[in-house]
Amino acid sequence: MAQEIYHRSEWGNPNEQWGNVYLNADLTNELYKRASEYENSWVTDQLLNGVGTKPSIIMTPTAYEDGLLNSVKPAPSLGVEQIENGDFATDSNWTKGTGWTISGGTANATSVSSGAPISQYIDTGKKYKITYDVVSLSQGAFQVDLSYSGTALGQLVTTTGTFTDIVTSINPALSIRVVGTTTGSIDNVSAKEVIDADFDFTRGSSATRVNEKGLIQDVQILSDELVQNGNFEQIGSELVTNGSFDTDSDWTKGTGWSISGGKAVANNSPSSVYQSTGSNYTSGKTYKIEFTVSDYVSGSVRPEITNIAGSFVSSNGTFTQYIVATSSPIGEELKGNAFTGSIDNVSVKEVGQNWTLTSGATIEDGQLVLSASASLYQSIPLTVGKKYRVKYEITSIDAGSSGITVYGGSNSGTRREEVGTYTEDIIQSGSGLLFFFTGGGFNSGTIDNVSIIEITDDTDLPRINYTNFDYENGEVVPYSGEGSLLLEPQSTNLVTYSEDFTGWAFTSVSTTLDNNVISPSGVSGVQKLIASSGNSFHFTNFSVTISGKYSFSVFIKKGTSAQASMFLSELGNFGGIFDLENGLVESVGGSDVEAKIEHYGNDWYRCILNHTSTDDLNNSIRIGVNNGALSGFDANGDEAIYIWGAQVEALSYATSYIPTNGSTVTRLADICNNAGSSDLINSTEGVLYAEISALDLSETSSRRLGITKNGTYEGLRLQFGNGNISAIVYDGTTNQYNKSVNIDNSIFHKVALKYKTNDFALWIDGIEYHPQSSGSTFSDGTLDDISFDYVGGNPFYGNVKCVAVFKEALSDTELQKLTQV
Repeated sequence: MAQEIYHRSEWGNPNEQWGNVYLNADLTNELYKRASEYENSWVTDQLLNGVGTKPSIIMTPTAYEDGLLNSVKPAPSLGVEQIENGDFATDSNWTKGTGWTISGGTANATSVSSGAPISQYIDTGKKYKITYDVVSLSQGAFQVDLSYSGTALGQLVTTTGTFTDIVTSINPALSIRVVGTTTGSIDNVSAKEVIDADFDFTRGSSATRVNEKGLIQDVQILSDELVQNGNFEQIGSELVTNGSFDTDSDWTKGTGWSISGGKAVANNSPSSVYQSTGSNYTSGKTYKIEFTVSDYVSGSVRPEITNIAGSFVSSNGTFTQYIVATSSPIGEELKGNAFTGSIDNVSVKEVGQNWTLTSGATIEDGQLVLSASASLYQSIPLTVGKKYRVKYEITSIDAGSSGITVYGGSNSGTRREEVGTYTEDIIQSGSGLLFFFTGGGFNSGTIDNVSIIEITDDTDLPRINYTNFDYENGEVVPYSGEGSLLLEPQSTNLVTYSEDFTGWAFTSVSTTLDNNVISPSGVSGVQKLIASSGNSFHFTNFSVTISGKYSFSVFIKKGTSAQASMFLSELGNFGGIFDLENGLVESVGGSDVEAKIEHYGNDWYRCILNHTSTDDLNNSIRIGVNNGALSGFDANGDEAIYIWGAQVEALSYATSYIPTNGSTVTRLADICNNAGSSDLINSTEGVLYAEISALDLSETSSRRLGITKNGTYEGLRLQFGNGNISAIVYDGTTNQYNKSVNIDNSIFHKVALKYKTNDFALWIDGIEYHPQSSGSTFSDGTLDDISFDYVGGNPFYGNVKCVAVFKEALSDTELQKLTQV
């Protein structure tokens, strides 16, 4: 590649095997080229400090694609040929189904019924690259099948040519079967094991993470915000000089106008005071004009820009008007109509930058104003065939017989005829423009908060998360900025509108949308919760039916108040008080309530209450403006906080944010497994290493990262339970090694399990635990799979910075160096 993208240590010695090293550039560039998504995190070398060149497998959260988590090492390679007589030189080695023959150097199917295969035994449980030629095909189709059951299939081939499939065998045979009645011939069949350490990854749903910018992001979102000035709040520089009339200069005075006393004074003027600055204005752009009328006596006065007139005013006051300029060369002017009075504080600034408006569309008061048949667009580098998510808010509408529609080329969203916030997923079909169109019969309406981002339908994208919350001595270690693989269980957000609190019940509070505040997802516009005047509780609440364990979480930012409270009604209005200034839980009230606070940057905190409900209750969850006590307080109407992203889950802890907009939403579980091979894992001795933290301390069931013999419980594992980390080596009959260390596994630890006949040990953070000089391991070549579960059970949920496998039992010095913190 033209630019090396490997992670270069600034402080390492590239020649030291067990110190700070340069990661192999060719290896990392190969990873970059083969992965669809690559995040060049500077921490990779730091995470591998002490690992050196010895591991056969290294996974750090760096590269991924839909359905795969790519390991740094090894680079993929192919094993030896598994097929004998793949060129069909003789009629041997193959098992032929009814209708198959071998002759003339090809395997021939003649009117073979659907499903009948030609097959040959290969090893089960391995990933194979399979190639073959379809020499002729007059009817039907061919398909690779590594299952006997039609569940591990290659592509359906309906034409001649050379074809390649990568499939994992789940039965000990390679079959090429027919689909439908088939007549044709195949040749040059090859099957070679794919030797890599990439993890298969599935989730089957969208999910959020904290990205490298510290923002909450759906991993199906592939771009940053593409719209500029989507809230229509951008305002340009001042275009008027001497708008305060401090001097008698810069202005041309018509009949009846004079400048004195810091004002432009008109005496029954039918004319204008103006500036000839037409070059400051662009045709089609919108300009905001502000001016003050004083000493009013009679007549009226109006602003004009490039000969486009505003509205006449005939009273004292400060006025704001909006005008769309034309190409006329005249600049701004104030024109009287028999006007007697004074003008002051004249200002003209461009608004609605980046937008192009048609007739009938203007930008006013920080929003788009549309009338009949109006439209607007913004030149955005959109790509034909890609999917974009457009979000916008209709703040007012008189639709008539029509409504407001968004277009991406010729493809459109749904016509909208009511006030509300709308989301449209549109596949771009034409030029790179975003259109809003009202159409015939439309009367008037206003739009605000326009957003457009590129998205994907891929739902099996792993999540590299950049917020790691470690709980030490009851306090949260601050945001570290280091990426880790996030693995979570299935969870449902039971709050149906997670970002819109207008449907919640209010007690001595009100809400308003503040477009000047940026949410934790980086989008402008969050709701402000304001305490009303009076001595009372000040909160909003939402009813949800739930029993057993549950977690309630909300993102809260200080406003004029730096304290917030959260309640669980089952507990008699007890909950927690949160200090939004210092990021602390001030107090917790009620039985069996756990409160946490996590910093997300930009003064946003995620405040969390965890509780176990005793019955199936219709609970009321509440968010309150607070003054330091759970009891009511005397508010003056100025106390306020900002709230966003409410979530209730039937879990004992809060998981990553699940946005909702009108219904509950479920994020499915992350499943990450099936990495490695017998070539990369030594069954007789080695080390399994991970830098890792678990999600929940209260779980009694263990969460496992393990190496196994395919499809059996024979193998070894690191196990994370309730307040401990265990290491187990099981030979299929007996636990040859089974030791635990009581430790807080919710914070990151560097953990290594060494296994070798009569030489076992568990290392955590540079300390050796439970060395054992007895016990046996496995026969050579039996271990072949590393997964974040154990034969499909007890999946690990937590954060992972690194996983490595060594094919030798390292020395104590090496293990101490590897795991030291």
